[in-house]
Amino acid sequence: LVEQEGYQKPNEGSSVKVDLVGKLEDGTVVEEKAGFEFVTDDEQVIRGLDKVVMEMKKGEKAVATIPPEHAFGSGGLEGTDISVPGGATVTYEVELLEFENAKESYEMDAAEMMAAALKFKEKGNHHFKRQNYEVAVAKYGKAVKFLESDQKYTEDEKRAAKKVKMACWNNEAQCGLKTQQFGAAKKCCDKVLELDSQNLKALYRRAQSYIATRDYLEASQDLKNALLIDPECREAKLEMKRL
Repeated sequence: LVEQEGYQKPNEGSSVKVDLVGKLEDGTVVEEKAGFEFVTDDEQVIRGLDKVVMEMKKGEKAVATIPPEHAFGSGGLEGTDISVPGGATVTYEVELLEFENAKESYEMDAAEMMAAALKFKEKGNHHFKRQNYEVAVAKYGKAVKFLESDQKYTEDEKRAAKKVKMACWNNEAQCGLKTQQFGAAKKCCDKVLELDSQNLKALYRRAQSYIATRDYLEASQDLKNALLIDPECREAKLEMKRL
């Protein structure tokens, strides 16, 4: 509706202020807020609205039609302030009044980068538990990005960052297994095993990826290595019997 010059847009974690009106396809107003403040990418608003606002510049107005999978889902929402039927497409008129961006990783010190990484890792875990595997992978990836540049870290901080990165990659691998993205799962396990060749989870999950793609020789080798590390690993024993 209204475009603005420039390039600055809200990033993930921005504090934003908007005016918004949400309507159903029949024109029923389900949500109307003036000067509404929220933090982007923090599940404070529906996913579609988050994405729209993060593509806007200060002073811009936009109309966005958001399908149910990025709005209120098949279950809808019944609350005191808002009521949306299940499976509803919602159209939002939004004006971005102002925003303040969150710090980027290059602007942070070591402690801030670690805190940001752990926050995104927890977000990934939250979505994994809800079986939102695609979103979980994105959050784990974001967590790792905060830890990629370790010039600012002490040796102890580097070791801590390494553990967090490996946990995120292992979790990403599990997401890949759940969604049958076996190549992606294997790549995540490879990253872990480059840092720690005896990581049991990575060996087992890579073996599962190999089994799914019928690379049985490679799977057998990973399972044997897993059992050398932990001879009592029940999962590895069961997979070995199936080969």
